[in-house]
Amino acid sequence: MICFALYTHWLRAIPADLNRVGLLGAQLLIASIALLPFFGWEFMTGQRANWNIGSMVATFYVAIVASLGATLLYMTGVSRVGAARAG
Repeated sequence: MICFALYTHWLRAIPADLNRVGLLGAQLLIASIALLPFFGWEFMTGQRANWNIGSMVATFYVAIVASLGATLLYMTGVSRVGAARAG
């Protein structure tokens, strides 16, 4: 909750004409770079994912629906109703 409150406060300071998809892309790039050392550590220690149809469907859902979709809808809500009401 604290992270989303800070995120909402940060969104309020962003100009309304800034492309939200581009902003989300930049956030995802930064997050991917930040997680890369942890991926490398797991890979080097021999811990590998066990991919099957269930794990691929779950990963797709979390990556697309929960992460991208929810974040884009939240950003749109903040831009339309304001940070206080969206929070």
